[in-house]
Amino acid sequence: MDLIYRNANRVLVWLGNDNHRIAAEAFRLVKDLGVVFGLHQGHANLGHDLSNRVGHLSKSRDLWSPLRELTRLPWFTRVWIVQEIGAKAPATLFWGEAYIEWDLLYSVCKAINGEHHLRKQVDVQTPKITYMYRRLIEPDRMIANRHANRFSFLYELHRGRHLVATDPRDRVFAMLGHYSIRNGPNQKLRELTADYTKTVKEVFADVASRALVGDNSSLLALAAVQHHNLPPLGENMAEPTAPIIAHHLRMAYLPGFRTGVFINRISFQSLPAHTTLGTIVDVVAACSGPFRPREFHVNGLDWSMAIHTVWRDVCGQSSGFDLSQKYLPTRKRFQGGEIEGLALFAYVQTLSNACVATAWQDNNHPYESVPTQQWFAHGVSYLTQAAGGGSSPYAVSDSNDDKLQEWTSGGDAAKWARAANGASCNRKFARTRNGYYVLGPRVMKPGDVICVLLGGKMPFCLRPWGKNNYLLVGECYVHGIMNGEIIDGAKNGENVFDIV
Repeated sequence: MDLIYRNANRVLVWLGNDNHRIAAEAFRLVKDLGVVFGLHQGHANLGHDLSNRVGHLSKSRDLWSPLRELTRLPWFTRVWIVQEIGAKAPATLFWGEAYIEWDLLYSVCKAINGEHHLRKQVDVQTPKITYMYRRLIEPDRMIANRHANRFSFLYELHRGRHLVATDPRDRVFAMLGHYSIRNGPNQKLRELTADYTKTVKEVFADVASRALVGDNSSLLALAAVQHHNLPPLGENMAEPTAPIIAHHLRMAYLPGFRTGVFINRISFQSLPAHTTLGTIVDVVAACSGPFRPREFHVNGLDWSMAIHTVWRDVCGQSSGFDLSQKYLPTRKRFQGGEIEGLALFAYVQTLSNACVATAWQDNNHPYESVPTQQWFAHGVSYLTQAAGGGSSPYAVSDSNDDKLQEWTSGGDAAKWARAANGASCNRKFARTRNGYYVLGPRVMKPGDVICVLLGGKMPFCLRPWGKNNYLLVGECYVHGIMNGEIIDGAKNGENVFDIV
């Protein structure tokens, strides 16, 4: 079926009946916003132009209701629609008697996506629309930043977790035309076919098996597993509501984790159990509870207390947000400068997955090109607002006010909050016995083992199970080892992990 759409000259799409007679108004609003957007280079000025040219719209949720209803049409969440609209052919979308060009609708929705506060205020679900655009068209492989994940079939399954399928097996089968399978290096995944004689569990277990056995240079299949109650590998992938990552967790593609230093010696005897090599980093000593969606919001005076309680109860910091506190004080040096050795820097970076998403959102700037001070400034800006000013016992403080001003100038609390909400939702913050800060799965608990598995792109959390076995808890961010420090200077040697 995907060949039909890939070879089409034009696609005509039926969105459904216009029962409430709002389609023409919705498309008129899209076209008006398209004019506003087309007057300027880039979408950074969209919010300013909206306030000047169609400012009355942004002040009233009712005036946005036609576009809001458009973004909520069931068509945009159907799993089989990806191959219909995700190809290169131009498309025209019909809603009742009204119609609009797909390229225009996508461009306007993409611009609105970049205006996070506007999208929140008017409550339009534009990411559901932009997700579909050219989803099956291979991006430029020379662009190694944000597009890198899209060459992974497992990532695409994860990314499409919001899509609806009457048959849960279609979450896999509808994506078999994706370029990550056709052009990817994993021969086992290329051999995958739609087999409706298999159960839902068997389909997802088959995907996990092929992903692991067919690619011994990556442990992405393990990173995609996030449990609610720790069943064996593959079982939770079959849940209809969360085929890859339960509870809408984000996959952490970490900034500098050097997979090239690993010796990829991974053996898989029989799934769901497998054996791999790695090294133990530490053991979890204390955990927070799972963070709620939008835990770290920017909303006037209504600030979450989690930012304070985790710092006090999990990190063990009783003196407020004090810049004199050092992270891993026994370590001789950190990569970078003085900021990298601060406990507060480690804290805000861990909660936000090192602000990797912010680098993407800021015009796709390469992560490595952004000064460390900028990420710290974003985090401290949020902490300052959440603490309620200098009179609070949790106000950010330092004996050198000039240094504090230098480090925190230009910070954007909203940027840090957005990164932290995306990274931490339904995850836990933890501290290990030796003081590492960890952002890990919601089922993580004290006694779990933090380790680096050879061939992995990020650290993992395992739970000792029986005499020699481990349960896979999930991937995690561990501040201070994301640039290969454990592998470069491992003192504990290699360990054999039998994961069941």
